[in-house]
Amino acid sequence: MEFCGIRTTDKIHEILRVLHTNRVDICLFQETHWNTSQMADICRCKGWNITWDGQESNRNGVAILSQLPIEEDVKSGNGRWIKGRINQQWFMSIYAPADAEARKEWWPQVWNVPLENTIIGGDWNVRIKVSDSDTGKEVTEDGHKLLHLMSQRGLVDAFQDHGVGLKWTFVHRGNQRKSRLDYWLVEHNKQHLIEKVQVVHHPASDHFPLELLYNWTPDAHRTKGTWRLDRKCLTPAWCHMIQEMASKWPISSINDWWELKEAIKEEAKIATQWMHYEQKSHQRHLEHKLKKAMELTRAW
Repeated sequence: MEFCGIRTTDKIHEILRVLHTNRVDICLFQETHWNTSQMADICRCKGWNITWDGQESNRNGVAILSQLPIEEDVKSGNGRWIKGRINQQWFMSIYAPADAEARKEWWPQVWNVPLENTIIGGDWNVRIKVSDSDTGKEVTEDGHKLLHLMSQRGLVDAFQDHGVGLKWTFVHRGNQRKSRLDYWLVEHNKQHLIEKVQVVHHPASDHFPLELLYNWTPDAHRTKGTWRLDRKCLTPAWCHMIQEMASKWPISSINDWWELKEAIKEEAKIATQWMHYEQKSHQRHLEHKLKKAMELTRAW
């Protein structure tokens, strides 16, 4: 999934909640406006692996979040693009300048980036079609450059043949015109792995996330993630039970891993509820004994 614009802690928490609810494995961020590691630290605390690139001026900014380990990364240094290698597959988050003059300097930089074995997602700030409904035939100058890059590198626009639902990703605030400025680019020989691309409507934003469902099966090496558990429920017996359950759980895909995580969280919830029940029962028992002692004291 691809997101644009993460300036506050409230928004990053909301985005992480959406990612968890939708079982997203990898997320590409653009226009993060991060110039410190605060937001990245929040993501790590929630169990995500993250690599990011920003500027001291608090402008631009890109990031990659993953449930799998990020084995290697390459950064632009100016918050315009970042690549991360995840289980031998490269993912690239890209944020092009909105200013036409700045894009003239930016295009040569992109041309020099190796794009083999790379899935690219991001805000290109380019409309390939002039028409707002994206049905026109005339192509913009920057649209020509993007199409040429795709042609030379063997890339296809995943939304073109696999897009469903909304046809735009950005609504201009001033006149409510709609445009698609965001693209998922996949190598031509891997487009058969694309299942679906869709715009995720968010009423509180003028820039909507673009979701790619890609039939990519990574190896079984996964991160454990984190859970907010009450430490008191982590008894030796409970930990042994969880280890037994995990050792017998069949894991052949990333979905199996998510199901195991949910099963452990459910067991933790039950254990916590039972622990609280025992604590209340013990408390009531003590209160009963104290009440009887006070009655005996008064009678004496």
